[in-house]
Amino acid sequence: MKQLGSSTKCILHNFRLQRAAVLLTSNSGFSVAKVMYQVGIESNFYFSTSFKKLHGVTPSEYSKRSK
Repeated sequence: MKQLGSSTKCILHNFRLQRAAVLLTSNSGFSVAKVMYQVGIESNFYFSTSFKKLHGVTPSEYSKRSK
């Protein structure tokens, strides 16, 4: 049962980071901080390091590359 909870947590975490990537590349003009809060992550450090681990670049670099 514990593994199922961890797996669900991982799926939700990855979904949030993927959603953040979509928001950063959209024409909405959201700042990284705004995107972070929109996807439900409140720690800047956690968001930045998790995003970089998944996408290979920081959220701000990701946003700049998409423009």
